[in-house]
Amino acid sequence: MKPIVYFSREITPEKVLELYRALGKELPGKIAVKVHSGEEGNQNFLHPEFWKSVVDAVNGTVVECNTAYEGARNTTERHIALMEEHGWSKNFTVDILDAEGPDMVLDIPEGRKIKKNYVGKNIDKKAAIVFAEIDTEALASIAPAPIVYREPSRFPGMEQDLTFVVNRCQPILGAVKAENSPLVQKVTVLGTYSDITGKTITIRLSFSHPERTLTRDEVQAVVDGVVARLKGQGIELKK
Repeated sequence: MKPIVYFSREITPEKVLELYRALGKELPGKIAVKVHSGEEGNQNFLHPEFWKSVVDAVNGTVVECNTAYEGARNTTERHIALMEEHGWSKNFTVDILDAEGPDMVLDIPEGRKIKKNYVGKNIDKKAAIVFAEIDTEALASIAPAPIVYREPSRFPGMEQDLTFVVNRCQPILGAVKAENSPLVQKVTVLGTYSDITGKTITIRLSFSHPERTLTRDEVQAVVDGVVARLKGQGIELKK
């Protein structure tokens, strides 16, 4: 099974939140959002205003660690002052995970290179820990995918919003892909909603044709196909 990779050419707070929601995952418990708090005198970092929509959406705590190199982030006292200066403490609850020692040691019994990971002990207050080890040699051996340019259509397109009662986006995206319609140009996750009755996910299908204006009937045929595929999986369209 090929992994699903979400990519956006638009780098905005709203787009980052949309990418997170596209995962269709609700994070339980206390949520840590790891950021780069920024070096002293350097503005080349993503500022608190950029991350606010995501942090607020998950009710998260912004976390950082002190650096091993010299600078304004290599001691807890200086790091706290810098985070206040850069606006992190003003906008969010902040936790420097290694503010006090000793570090927590995490065993990695099946690690190929790394057998132990040393992390700030405050991470124990947060949700489940996920650790990944990347084989850089295998990664470097993968041939880059060809870049394909497709000229935008000169004809007006159509859009259709659909809301399904479902916990994850993957079945919806799979149904759209299985429909295999060349008219579908983009699938956008507009948002998720949860209440005592369950969770819903709203998507937007964008249609266009390179050589003509679309008809409502041919767009509706694709929509009906997607809805039918999902209904076969027990996923209903919200009335």
